[in-house]
Order: sequence, then C-alpha cells, then structure tokens
Amino acid sequence: MGKSFRYTFEPYLGPKSKHQCPSCNKRGVFVRYMDQETGELIDSRAGRCDREFSCGYWVRPSEVITENYRSTSTIVTKLPPKPVLIHPMEWVTTSMPHIEQTELFVYLANRLGVENARWAAKEFRLGASGKHPGAVVFWQIDQFQRVKAGKIFHYDPETGRRDREFGVKWVHSTVGVNEHSLEQCLFGLHRLDDSIKRVAVVESEKTALIMQIKSRSEVGCLWMATGGKSFQIERLEPLRGRKVIFYPDFDAGDAWDKFQDPSSNWVVTQLANDFVELPNGATDLGDLM
Repeated sequence: MGKSFRYTFEPYLGPKSKHQCPSCNKRGVFVRYMDQETGELIDSRAGRCDREFSCGYWVRPSEVITENYRSTSTIVTKLPPKPVLIHPMEWVTTSMPHIEQTELFVYLANRLGVENARWAAKEFRLGASGKHPGAVVFWQIDQFQRVKAGKIFHYDPETGRRDREFGVKWVHSTVGVNEHSLEQCLFGLHRLDDSIKRVAVVESEKTALIMQIKSRSEVGCLWMATGGKSFQIERLEPLRGRKVIFYPDFDAGDAWDKFQDPSSNWVVTQLANDFVELPNGATDLGDLM
C-alpha cells in the first residue's frame, strides 16, 4: 500500500479554492495545504503559487508547523526566480525578410492575396525559422517592444492546417537558451497604443492574422491571440480599460468564462452557439472566413 500523507493540497472546487499568494500577492494563483485528518486548511504560509517561473513560492507543511501542529519560527526561504527571458530584437528583424519562404505565407497569399499577406506579416512581425525551413515564427512582443518569446510552427500551404506531428518549437530552446524563465504575452500586443479602444482576442495566431486582414479597413480595432486555451490572466492586464471581446475556439466550452471580470470591459463571446453544424470541420473563427 502506498504511503499516506497527512497534508495535501486543497482540492480544486472552483475559483474560491485558489488564494492570494503571500509572495507575489497575485490573487487566485495560490494553492494551500489542508490537513486530511481534520479537513481544515493549515498555516496560510504553506502552499504553492501557480506562477512557477515568475514567482516560484512553494512552502511545505514541514517548514511552518511541528508535529503537534503548532506554528514555529521557521524562516521561509525560496530559490530566487530566474530572470525573465527577453530575446534580442535583432532576431526578429533578421527573420522577417524571409517570411515569404514559409508555408503559412503561401497559404495566406493564395487565400487572401499577396499584398494582404505581406501587410499582415509586417504588422505582426512574422519571421521565418532558420533551423526549420518553411516554418513560421510567431514572435510575442509586448507593448514595450520587448521580445518575450518566439513560437515555431509548420503549416500545410494548401489547407492552412497546422502540422500536429511537428507540434510547437520555441526559439529559445532551438538556440539553447534555457537559463531564463519564459513569460509570454499576447501575440500582436506590440501593436497596442493609447488610441486603440477595442481589441478582439482569439486563440490561434493564424486566426488573428486572417481576421486582421479581413477587418483591415476598420480603424481602431486590433486582433490578438493567446496562443491557446491555457494561459494566465496576467497576460490580459495590458488590455484592461479597453473594450475586449474574446472569441474562443468552438470546442472551448466554458473554459474562458473564468476571464469574466466585472471591473473590466472584457466580454467573452462563444460563437459556436450560433451554428448547428460547423462547415468543413471548422474549429475557430478563421475557418469561417
């Protein structure tokens, strides 16, 4: 029989199951320990922050309590967080001139026109991977023009479908830079400025490109992408105060409901409910355009 532990993480039963981290002070990211014998939470210092790379706080029960369950004067220590990864802007600028050699550019050019594809590639600063010929690099550049990450994807140039076997590669991994912590931002965030009052957010970078091209003549609305369903709400903070509409993928269900925030202008829209049957296996907004 496996070893039974008296103290375990508090089971997740909804947003109220996660607390404010005592280290980084972020709300809704801290999981506390509970006593399985009493069913009660133990010392509020004991727990782990979900923000593993940018915070790293993790205090075990043994560090804050004694066998007779009394608080001790144990000093809580933690390893210093790794420095946040920032890529040189030169990597972006040197990758951009080769974008027309990528499969994604070929797909966009054939579907929406060469001029539109070139415009979008320049707007979003798309790059071509030097280590994976034909692959595109989606650079994540924040509102302060800091290059936070680079995601590498292969696409089918005819269908626009992502190569699932290739998966996703990261620029920092391909060049052997692993001693920093990855802190992502929204794809397209670098285009944000004070004049922008409306932002539309989708999951897929490709969808953001297509929708921005389709709404190219619409002034004052930017399209951005989260890069997937799993992301921390901190990534949305630069958009606070603006009208933001989310367009989750059609299979997202209620996964994005947690981002509803009464103190902001964020609006979550589930377009899948508008369709009885999605045409041609469409999975997101871009597939319907």
